Amino acid sequence: MGWKCLKQVLIMMMIILLTGCGSSREPIKSAVSSALIGVQNYDERTVEKYFGVNILDPNTFLDAKITNDIPFDRMMPQVVERFNFRILDVEDEGDCAIVYTEMTNVDMDKVMPLFYIEIFNRLFSNATLYEEGHPNQEELNEAYHQIMTYLIHSEEREMMTTTVEVHLIYEKDSWKIVLDEAVLNGIYGGLLTFFDEDEGV
Repeated sequence: MGWKCLKQVLIMMMIILLTGCGSSREPIKSAVSSALIGVQNYDERTVEKYFGVNILDPNTFLDAKITNDIPFDRMMPQVVERFNFRILDVEDEGDCAIVYTEMTNVDMDKVMPLFYIEIFNRLFSNATLYEEGHPNQEELNEAYHQIMTYLIHSEEREMMTTTVEVHLIYEKDSWKIVLDEAVLNGIYGGLLTFFDEDEGV
């Protein structure tokens, strides 16, 4: 009887261990939700955990000549402030996965032309308002921030919703999102599209 009891205990322990090992992997849907909520909350640590890089830093996906001219790093909290998402479906392929999402944000492809026009109108057409006849860098940075905040929060601003396939791979005991332009455009409302088109002109 003692041996039978011991066998049952050992079997139960094996089942518990196997079940525990199987459940240690974070659910795919949870990983994507956590990553995108991290974007919404401007949580750099969480974002870097799931994307592998801090995509809240515009230097990771915009050309240096763009970020050198305009301090996008100061404006990114405004750019993601109205970002939202919905998970539609999940395809589990073992160590790879695809999560189908809807991502919504302000249509930055339409905001950016207005941004540049407003910069010109507010600053360069009123240069006499500034010392030495032109704004210094601090005044420029403050104007950039104010203009972007105004444009993004305007009630008339169009929203952009896109269906985005988020691809993931499981490595080093964690799900990692495969970063591509579709994901970045979904999060940032077509911001990359605007600069791609601008470079092509």
